[in-house]
Amino acid sequence: MKISLRMQEGNAGATSRASQDRIMENEIMACKRGDFEAEKRMLRKFMPLLTSLARKRSKEPPVINICIEAGKKGLKKAIHKYKPSIGADKFRIFAVDYIEKSIDDSLQEKKGFFARLFG
Repeated sequence: MKISLRMQEGNAGATSRASQDRIMENEIMACKRGDFEAEKRMLRKFMPLLTSLARKRSKEPPVINICIEAGKKGLKKAIHKYKPSIGADKFRIFAVDYIEKSIDDSLQEKKGFFARLFG
């Protein structure tokens, strides 16, 4: 299954690719400084990707929700590991690595209290 790395763009037709990359870089740097609103915007931008990756792994809604939450944690980790030398145009590919690893790790763990208690 091919997954598109194109994120939800606000005015995709009105801005050039270079300006979109500049906006993305500014958002990432704001997230690294602790701007909660920038973090929400990044999560909103990546939500179609997170949803498609979650649906690729399961059809059950509870598992999809677990995958999406894990993907959000992976995205936050990717944001904090980001270095400007990577370039904002390659950030999407960089982030997918962290998102998929986080989702896969969450599916292998036993999450529930009773599962941890009784093995």
